[in-house]
Order: sequence, then structure tokens, then C-alpha cells
Amino acid sequence: MSFLPETVSELFPNAWFGKYPNDGASAVVIPELGGTVASLCFPTTDGPREVLFCHEHFWDKTSVATRGGIPLLFPICGPTGRGKI
Repeated sequence: MSFLPETVSELFPNAWFGKYPNDGASAVVIPELGGTVASLCFPTTDGPREVLFCHEHFWDKTSVATRGGIPLLFPICGPTGRGKI
């Protein structure tokens, strides 16, 4: 499966697409995959360049393991002690 923003939106409706207005750098974050950065593009003289590799099974919602991307970590990386995450 090729990476297309339309495809990502269909697979993961809560996906966040961000674009830096000054230079066109962009990122895609997938909350359903634990806040994983699934795309990171930087501008080059030849146009935007994707710098992350996400294998086609990364996009398979039935796959248990997430392969590729950058997992985002928040200040609390586990249970809060109140039984809630």
C-alpha cells in the first residue's frame, strides 16, 4: 500500500496532519497507534522528501505489532495508579 493522505484518513479517521507554514515541513500522527508519527516530510530542492519508512503492514489495522514510525511518549508512560491510563 502506498502512503497517501486520503488512504490514511480512511484507515485512521483521527489522524492528525500538520504542516509548518514557513517551509512546508509536515507530519502525520496516528492516535489509534499510540500517537505514532507515521510520516515526516522535509522540503528539499527536489520537492518534499519523506524521511520515515513505514512498511505496508504498518497500515494493517489487524496487525498487533506496529513497525516503523516514531512513537510519541508523554510524561506518563503507564498506569496512573488510579487504575486508568
